[in-house]
Amino acid sequence: GDLTIQVIQPNADYHMGVTVITSYRVYNGSSRDITPDDHLKVTFRAYYPENGSDVICEQTWEDVVIPANDSNLVYFKWTPPEIISAYIVYTEAVVNPDRAVIESDYDNNTADMQQYNYGKFFSSTPNTQYEREAPSGYTVPNTPSIQSGTATWSMWAYENGAFVKKEYGISIYAAKPVLVPDPDSPSREKSGGYWTMKSGYGFTISYNPSIRSLDGYLFPTSDAYTSVQGATAAFPEFGYSFMSGKCRNLIKNGNKWVFMPNVHAQDSERLHFTPLWFPDGSYVVSVLGYDVWTPAGMISHRIGSKPLTIEGSAYDDWYLGKD
Repeated sequence: GDLTIQVIQPNADYHMGVTVITSYRVYNGSSRDITPDDHLKVTFRAYYPENGSDVICEQTWEDVVIPANDSNLVYFKWTPPEIISAYIVYTEAVVNPDRAVIESDYDNNTADMQQYNYGKFFSSTPNTQYEREAPSGYTVPNTPSIQSGTATWSMWAYENGAFVKKEYGISIYAAKPVLVPDPDSPSREKSGGYWTMKSGYGFTISYNPSIRSLDGYLFPTSDAYTSVQGATAAFPEFGYSFMSGKCRNLIKNGNKWVFMPNVHAQDSERLHFTPLWFPDGSYVVSVLGYDVWTPAGMISHRIGSKPLTIEGSAYDDWYLGKD
């Protein structure tokens, strides 16, 4: 018989300092089952540069099982360095590296891949300008619909002397992010659990995603998924665009994702300022949580916030006085 291995191409880019999962499929081209008694190994190595002089990660799977004339999934959870001297990382997986299983051909037991290792996405928005009117032709866009990220995958296990196919699945869940007007804003009011404020003032955000099981599937062990590792907020004044310069990165603070400190705010509070010209009505932020890696690839989740109500503008709080 013969054993081979193939990489499963990632569905998203790798980023510096972001934990990923690299997956492979191992094939058993034999009429004989590979069970734990065969002690089949798969080794993994991530490195840079191309000559492999700097090793990032090395791991080994022990006692890999594969039914006869079938295949099985293996994967490795690792983290590209935050700072490296090259933007390309290389990975190598080898099945049966110690030749514990007798094969007809040992020359096809390696799968190689190279991936660009990008820097983390960063975006901030310009500070609110003192404009009395909205840009020509502007209308408040519809809030993007919820997009719930899910991932499923299957693996063979060997239990009580027989092969069992395990079906795994996870989903990203998050309640609507909460927007709270700046405590220093003289216009903020709360009624029935909802906030109202005038345009031109700032607000904070709180986004708290989690990983949950998927109905009908087994929940995997922690080596098979990551938490949400990135989050970005998009705003109606920029058409809910996730282009750089039109959205804002969130950072994790405890269990929640919040705005980064705003250098334009007093004491650099974590605020986003609404445009002075924003029309009265509902104001909703769209948040994208992403970089949740699984053996089936990277998944993300998009959800709109609990709305703020805009009534009036900060201009209403300023006037010229006379002696």
